[in-house]
Order: sequence, then structure tokens, then C-alpha cells
Amino acid sequence: MKKFLLLLCATTIISGCQVITPEECRSTDWLSRGQGDGTKGRSANFLNEYILECTKANVPVDSEAWKKGYKEGLLTYCIAENGFRVGQQGLAYNSVCPNDSFLKNYNLGRAEYELEQRKQQLQSQITQLRNKLATEADHQAKKELKHEIKHLEKRLDSLYRPNVSFEINL
Repeated sequence: MKKFLLLLCATTIISGCQVITPEECRSTDWLSRGQGDGTKGRSANFLNEYILECTKANVPVDSEAWKKGYKEGLLTYCIAENGFRVGQQGLAYNSVCPNDSFLKNYNLGRAEYELEQRKQQLQSQITQLRNKLATEADHQAKKELKHEIKHLEKRLDSLYRPNVSFEINL
């Protein structure tokens, strides 16, 4: 998640916070753009950004067409199955879905994503300790490293055998 946020910030800085170019303002099919934004689960605030940027370029935004397309796109985005997928991929949820099943599944998927992130973190720590162990000369330091590796391996193993079961709400 941190990498995604850093990439988003870097992209925003490079683009100068511009969500649409003047050329795009002139050529955009606002119904299609709204559908795309809805299908991606973007915030409805994107419309305000489009209006701001396109006004600077003296180009009107067809807000009604965008809103119609956005609502159509949300119908695709807000299905329960997609909630799990969005959460499992670690993507942000912008609170755009009116149904509870999307959010419940998003939370289940997000929990799985966070579990996978934790597993990767523990695996990385174990690898680092094993590398350190391979070059360590001091007997006592080696013993401590082995103990720490075993401890982390137990924690990792417990993540592969969770006590909780869940069911996806469709």
C-alpha cells in the first residue's frame, strides 16, 4: 500500500495534479469517461477536477453525461465479487457503493491482502537473518540468530493455518 501511495504522489507531482489535459477536455466523450471512472470505483469528486481543469482550457464539461456514465460504471464496480477482488489487490475503496455486500467482501479481501503482506514481510526478515547467519562467525551470535529465525518461522507458520474461516457474501 505504501508503494502505491508513493507512486500516486509521484505521479501527481509530475503531472501537477492535473487529472485531464486541455486536449482531453476537447475530445472526451463524457459518457464514456464517466463509465470508466465508475467502473474503476473512483470518487465522484473526479467530476469537480474535470470541471476545474477544463474550465481553465475554456472547454465545457458535459456533467450530466458524465454522471449518467458514472452511475452505469458503478453498477459494474459495485458487485459483491468485485469487492473481494479490489480488497485482495490492496486497492483503495472510495466508499462509492451503496450495497453492503461490496463492502463486506472488500473487507474480507483486504484482510487477505494484509495477511499476504505480513507473510511476505516475515519471509523477508527470515531471509535476511539466514544471510546474516551464513556470514556470522561468533557462536553465541549464531545461536541467537537461529533462535530468532525459528521464532519468525513459527509466526509465519501460524499465518498459513489461521483459526478463522470465512465465507464470501455474494
